[in-house]
Amino acid sequence: MLNVVNISKSYGSIPAIKEISFHIRSGEILGLLGSNGAGKTTTLSILSGLMKPDSGFVSLYEVEDPNEYKSQIGCVFDDLSPYDYLTGREYVTFMGELRGVPSNQIDLFISDLSQLLFLERKIDVLIKTYSKGMRQKIILMGALVHNPVLLIMDEPFTGLDPESIKAIKDYLKAFTHKGNSIIFSTHILEVAEKLCDRLVIIEKGNCIATGSLGEIRLQDSQMNGNTLSLEEVFHMLTHSYSNFKK
Repeated sequence: MLNVVNISKSYGSIPAIKEISFHIRSGEILGLLGSNGAGKTTTLSILSGLMKPDSGFVSLYEVEDPNEYKSQIGCVFDDLSPYDYLTGREYVTFMGELRGVPSNQIDLFISDLSQLLFLERKIDVLIKTYSKGMRQKIILMGALVHNPVLLIMDEPFTGLDPESIKAIKDYLKAFTHKGNSIIFSTHILEVAEKLCDRLVIIEKGNCIATGSLGEIRLQDSQMNGNTLSLEEVFHMLTHSYSNFKK
């Protein structure tokens, strides 16, 4: 479905990511993990077409031009400030209209998902009054309104209470059961462990592990296939890589 092949990006003379490669299958949830500054947001920005790589390429169903596949993706990035003086309903409606979604379909979507995400009482309130968690939810609704084949999310669970996290996790699982796919970054490793089919771990701009948690455990001789948690695996790999690079 989505192929990421040797993408690299530098800011001036400082490399952000270096020859990152992975793929996402239809109906799959892939977690992009890394320490602060590892290159997660840069990677997701390239996948979404917001940024061009210096080298390498990204293709969705073998189409490499992001201008041609943007209509098939939904993005959750944390910037709602240009829309502060819209209500939640107006924002999601605007996002749907941009994608050519019929108005009756938009209305039904808003009604259903605002209730699921506990936003029904705030959907007609200005976004500028929203809490961090509420803003995350409305960004997610705007990204999903056109039923994208691929959902790209940067730290989507930040600021959410446990009940909202569970509701979103359940919705995302149902979303992928229809054949849609998801890639997201997160610092909440417990969520990633329970939600993701496969993982990509990056550190200092380099991809240091890919696969399911079980596959990653088997790839490293230090783990010997032990049933370590994702948190334990993540810290073992990133610390080993950082020490190796010193």
